[in-house]
Order: sequence, then structure tokens, then C-alpha cells
Amino acid sequence: ALPISGPDALALVPGLRAPVLRPATWQQVVYLGIEHDVTTPPVFIEWGPDMVYGLPVTGQPLYKLAQHVPGPPLPEDATPDTEHTDDPTLVTTLTEAARRLLPGLDPTPVATERCLYDNTADGDFIVDRVGRIVIGSGTCGHGFKFAPLLGDLLADLAMGLRPPIDLTRFSLRRSQLRA
Repeated sequence: ALPISGPDALALVPGLRAPVLRPATWQQVVYLGIEHDVTTPPVFIEWGPDMVYGLPVTGQPLYKLAQHVPGPPLPEDATPDTEHTDDPTLVTTLTEAARRLLPGLDPTPVATERCLYDNTADGDFIVDRVGRIVIGSGTCGHGFKFAPLLGDLLADLAMGLRPPIDLTRFSLRRSQLRA
């Protein structure tokens, strides 16, 4: 089996006509410093228009803030390796959210980055096998939280084994992906 992943993955699937991924987007991330005498805030998501979420960075005195809403679309000529500069408006949105939601932390970012979201129309992953091709795509920015499980499921598919859970919801053929 040939494993593929990411926003360009589906171009390798023969005969696929319907668009199943929305255009990839660049997300803005900020990191706040955590002082040794400050209690680390928990993982959270603020449901609402900005969908700000935060989580501690394992093994580092950092706290990550970002938005779980689509960011600016990836330009047609861009690749995942294309360098992207910070979006000042999005950094301000996240800094203001830090000020509002995390009063024990300095809201000034100590680091920033951009990350790529590949998105499905329904927000669920694609975990499937088509012939010899194993597909892991459309992780919509939250795939990292499921990385160990997704890795096991994709490995099972690559080895021709039946995964321990029903993957119908994550099938490339599901109706929610059709326009």
C-alpha cells in the first residue's frame, strides 16, 4: 500500500472527481511564556466567532493559542514549505484573547508561527484505503491530538488489516464530502 497524507494527497486517488477538501488555510499561532511560579492553565476552547483554543506545550514553559476556524486560504502557488509571515490582525486577535482569557499570563507572544490546515467539508478526517492507496487527510488542524490513533489506523489499513473501529464516518466515499 502507498500511504499519502496532507492537502495534496487526494490528487493521487484515481478517478476522484468530487472536491472533498476545502482549500487549505494558514493558521496563526502564538506562544505565551509561562513563569515558573504560575499555575499552567488547562486546555480550553472558547466557543464563539473566534473559536480561540489554548493548550500547554509539553516539556516547555510555553502556552499555545490559536483559532479553530479557517484562516486565510493558501495561495494557489504555495506549498507547505512556502514561508508565511505572521498576520498582524490574527496576532492581535489572539493577544486580546490571551488578555481576556488568561489573566495570569503575559499576553505578549514570545514566539509565533503559521501552520497549515487541510479541511474537509464536514470537519471529519479522511482515513481510508482505495486499492493500494491508504489515505490520511483532512485533519482540519485537530489531527495532531489524534496522531497515535490515526497512525495505528492507517498502519492497519496499509497492512491490509481490519482496524479495531468502524471507519465508515471517515470514509472518502461518505456522502457529506460530496458537493
